[in-house]
Amino acid sequence: MFIAMNVFVSLIIAHLALGINGLPSPLIIGGEDAPINLYPYQASLRYDDKHFCNGAIVNERYIVTVAQCVYSINYPVAYSVAVGSNNLNEPGVVYDVTGIIVHAGYNKARHIHDIALIRLSENIKFDANVQPVALADAERNYNDYPLVVTGWANNNMSWYFYLLQEIIVKGYSQEMCNDEYKFIEKSHLCSMCVKDGEGLCDGDFGDPVVADGVLVGLVSHARCSSNYPDISTRVSYYRSWIDKNTNV
Repeated sequence: MFIAMNVFVSLIIAHLALGINGLPSPLIIGGEDAPINLYPYQASLRYDDKHFCNGAIVNERYIVTVAQCVYSINYPVAYSVAVGSNNLNEPGVVYDVTGIIVHAGYNKARHIHDIALIRLSENIKFDANVQPVALADAERNYNDYPLVVTGWANNNMSWYFYLLQEIIVKGYSQEMCNDEYKFIEKSHLCSMCVKDGEGLCDGDFGDPVVADGVLVGLVSHARCSSNYPDISTRVSYYRSWIDKNTNV
């Protein structure tokens, strides 16, 4: 048993090492298991009962996520959203999807206006493990401010972690972030990992980024490395768009 466990751990370490060196990895690197009652707004976007992206509960009828997760969907009713559980194998309560609203200005190549709303077939029933998240409504400088990112990765590997992961990152200067990417705008929110060996990766699209219990971003672009900043869609920039389309 110990030999098998050592092999298992070695595989995980090797996989995470690939992500740290900048090669594709689907996981929050260096994250910890997160209980759903601390993040009751967390939502799992699903197709054929399998998780493929992350999102956050806006109100009893809508989920907010990034456009890149849903812009190509032509048949929304084939999709669903699970809430109320931190375990993808035990998805809590599942709601069918009836509609998707993608921001009209979304441009995948330029990473702009990467935001979308998902309408559910019925109202979400709120309890201790299922709650809407407060939305940022004003521009704010988050440089060096602690931000909490939560989510599951999109991965079909057999040893994949099915439990919700959390990681603490810090806000990063827009100017310095633009030096790296050359396309940063006011609609973006940049962050940087706090510790070496930690970071966000390919499967973290739509992960809620929260400051003091308020949704400030949704993960849009990640380099799978602790040496580069990650980019999120800045929620406050789209607050009026969200309100208009959800009647919050």
